Amino acid sequence: MKAIAVLGLVLLASVAAQAETPAEKSLREAKNYDTLMAYYPKRALVAGEQGLVGFTIRLDKAAQPTNCEVTHSSGHALLDNETCELVLIHAVFQPVKDGDGNKVNQVTEGVINWKIPGAAANTVAPVKVTQANAPEKMICKRELRQGTLVGYERTCMTKRDWQRLSDQMKEPWEEIKRNAYTLNN
Repeated sequence: MKAIAVLGLVLLASVAAQAETPAEKSLREAKNYDTLMAYYPKRALVAGEQGLVGFTIRLDKAAQPTNCEVTHSSGHALLDNETCELVLIHAVFQPVKDGDGNKVNQVTEGVINWKIPGAAANTVAPVKVTQANAPEKMICKRELRQGTLVGYERTCMTKRDWQRLSDQMKEPWEEIKRNAYTLNN
């Protein structure tokens, strides 16, 4: 639960910054840093990969993420991909209402600064992602949790992974149809 609450704070650019004292800002940044370190990809940590990753996340009317795209790359594919995965799975968002009080879809931008403790500051600026070098967009689907009528769970995968799962689900049915055809002929 701590990770979810803190990751909500990591999303820097989506909501106008509220006035906070330097002590509050320092505490927030320390909590964010501790959470990011808990989720820092082990291989990237060993390889010394660090950097800023910018992203855009789309939310439905219930403030549930539907997809995430990296907009600015750290220069390290694993960190870029991990950013969207981390935000999609752990971040919690609040619904936004229009002037009439109706919940609306929203688009949020944010930045995560992957920094290794004790390492020299990363001096490489994030690179704007183009269509050619963009990591695959993560797409989320919200499904009713097994065994409950009120709980939902989010599953996030790339379009390619969703297609692969769909194909795997169809295989047994195709085999049943082939066997039924063979028995009838």
